[in-house]
Amino acid sequence: MIETTINIRIDTKRKLAEAAEECGISISKLIVKLMKKAMKKPIVMAECFSRIKYQPKAPKYQWQRLHVSLFARDYEYFLDMRKLYKCSVSLLVSLCSEKHLESLLNDVRDSDHDMDTDNYPFNNYVILHTWSGGVSCWKIYWGMPEKPEEVLII
Repeated sequence: MIETTINIRIDTKRKLAEAAEECGISISKLIVKLMKKAMKKPIVMAECFSRIKYQPKAPKYQWQRLHVSLFARDYEYFLDMRKLYKCSVSLLVSLCSEKHLESLLNDVRDSDHDMDTDNYPFNNYVILHTWSGGVSCWKIYWGMPEKPEEVLII
C-alpha cells in the first residue's frame, strides 16, 4: 500500500466520511471508487500546454489533510489522471465527490451490492511505447484491452 495525503475542504471530507460509513468502507476505498467512475466518465477535459489546476483558494481554517492508503495500481491511475486531466489529485477527488458521490450512494441504496467487493476492478494496467512515422507514442490502458493480441505485440 502507498500512503499519501491530499488537502481537502472540511465539508468535502465530512461528505466523504459520511458516505464511506453508509457504504461500509474506508474513505480511501470510497475515493478509489469515485476516481474509477471518473476514469470511465471523465469529469474534466485536459488542456494542452496548460499548468496543473488546483482547488480554489479558501481560508486556511476550511482545509484539512486527509491520509489515503492506495494500492500501487490505484496510485498509478491517480498520477495518470493528474497528468492527463491537468488537475491536482486533491482537485480530482473534490470534483469526483461533487459529480459522482450521489450516484455511487444511489447504486448502494438501490441494490444489495457489497461495496467492499469489486468484481471488475482495474486490475490490469498496460503502458505501451511505439514509434509511428518517427514519432514516439505512448498508450495507457486502464484495464485489459478487449483484444489484447491486437495491442500487445510481443
